Amino acid sequence: MADLYRPYGEGLLSEEPTRFEDMYAPAATGLLFAPGAGVADLMGRAPDPSQPGEYLPSFYENVTGGNYLDAGLQALGGAGDAVQMMGAAFPPLVAVGAGMKLPRAGRVASTADVFSEVADFPSLTKSEERVVAAASAPPEQVAGLGRVITEPIDPQNMAASKARFDQLREMTSGYEQERAKARIVRLDDGTDAIQYMEPPATVQSVPISQLKATQPGLLSGGDAPLTEGPPLVVKKGGEFFVRDGHHRLARMIEAGADVADVRLVDLDAGGLLGVEAPRGIRAYHGSPHHFDKFSTEYIGAGLLAPRPAGSIGMGGRVKASPSSRLYDDLFENMGDEGAGLEFPDVGEAVNKYIYDMDFDALQSALKSDDYVGYSKNLRTNLDSLFPNDKISVSRVENYSDPYAGIEGRRSKSFFDVNKDDVLFVGSDAERELIVRSASGSPMSVRIEETPRSSGLLGKKER
Repeated sequence: MADLYRPYGEGLLSEEPTRFEDMYAPAATGLLFAPGAGVADLMGRAPDPSQPGEYLPSFYENVTGGNYLDAGLQALGGAGDAVQMMGAAFPPLVAVGAGMKLPRAGRVASTADVFSEVADFPSLTKSEERVVAAASAPPEQVAGLGRVITEPIDPQNMAASKARFDQLREMTSGYEQERAKARIVRLDDGTDAIQYMEPPATVQSVPISQLKATQPGLLSGGDAPLTEGPPLVVKKGGEFFVRDGHHRLARMIEAGADVADVRLVDLDAGGLLGVEAPRGIRAYHGSPHHFDKFSTEYIGAGLLAPRPAGSIGMGGRVKASPSSRLYDDLFENMGDEGAGLEFPDVGEAVNKYIYDMDFDALQSALKSDDYVGYSKNLRTNLDSLFPNDKISVSRVENYSDPYAGIEGRRSKSFFDVNKDDVLFVGSDAERELIVRSASGSPMSVRIEETPRSSGLLGKKER
């Protein structure tokens, strides 16, 4: 019996892949029918079909690990050895003993079919690794690294839209990042929507046969306590890699499960704010502020453009002018893939202000070494679009106060700002400039002046 298993113990079947290794799993499973194989399995000396050179857990390991089904099938296989020995006197008992080993062999074979190999975890970028690592944290702490979800508001069924907003607002109320909480926004096409963010990992059902183990010894260590919660799986390159929770999956397999609920980080789908530049959220973001309640008063308001007096619901919206496309180069050149990338301290600060209303971040950016270069780029871009020293802008006072419109405390004013007072370029969706106010503190305004059509168009000057 010892000679029968010596090739596996000496690692002779765990070299680099060969044509014979493709037959390893069925060969190792077939050995469980051999005389004496039941006793070897009880002792923990049966080869593991899933892992060349490794052994299946012993009877003791299965019992102490709570794997009673495996332990019972091992005992049955051991009894099969005894029956096969009696076959020397009565040959038909050899077949009976082999039949007693069949349930154990079938159990091992089914496990081997699910995780037939241990794969290497895929290489991740630094930002991808940061998101995957954060996915293990409570969702409310990391929702701001996930995906932006936008749901349109139905102007014909405002009651349903209000109910949905209330539901999402309650669901996201515990999120730590303000940008992740439900809010009402105005999209680039002029329509209104509810926007929120979902955490990087979402619970989804995945067939176990599609999962790739990245840790050896799935069926060993059964006596270790299991962590609660679904296993963590990362999808990349069209494949599902287990990041955490191998033993939980092993228990599911042992219980006969074909599908597992896992926390899935889908890197293939893209759109994760923690992986991609924050520019991704701006395609949807109509306002850096969120509303504390749903009201037709705010539908279509935008950041700095109030609704005409007396209008309700979706009526009376002022459509964006076709000339707004002329602003694209300014926001692209000064955005996350332009000056914001070249001067990262400033770019990060502007995003914190846009998404979290962090005024302190702007003050820090003004003092950073990056700001000198950023301000030169800003002035070059402004001069290319606006020939005069002043730019026509507008501002809505008390815009972020959801009750201001009802109480009549919201007002819009038009004025000019000096180019020297323009500190940063803000949200492209709202044509936002961040300027120095009379008190010296930063404030948001909306560009009203139509830029000239030459200048930066197509140049992308940096």
